[in-house]
Amino acid sequence: MVCLLTGHAKTRLFFTHCGLHGAMEAVWHAVPQVALPVYGDQLDVANLLVHRGVALLLPQLKNANADQIHKTLTVVLNDPRYKK
Repeated sequence: MVCLLTGHAKTRLFFTHCGLHGAMEAVWHAVPQVALPVYGDQLDVANLLVHRGVALLLPQLKNANADQIHKTLTVVLNDPRYKK
């Protein structure tokens, strides 16, 4: 049996670059996500997750800063819409 990270009972959030496999694994396990896409189709995956209400999107990697990341992580952890 394989135990995946997002399937663990104590996982409350997935901070992801929005690779399709990890994003879909988190959706399967109902784990909210904070998306920081880097390249390729990752922005498309991130936008789909945001549209479905299971993630928040950070700005591009080169524009993201520690305060924005912390604020977004805190929102997802504390907002009841994103509770597992």
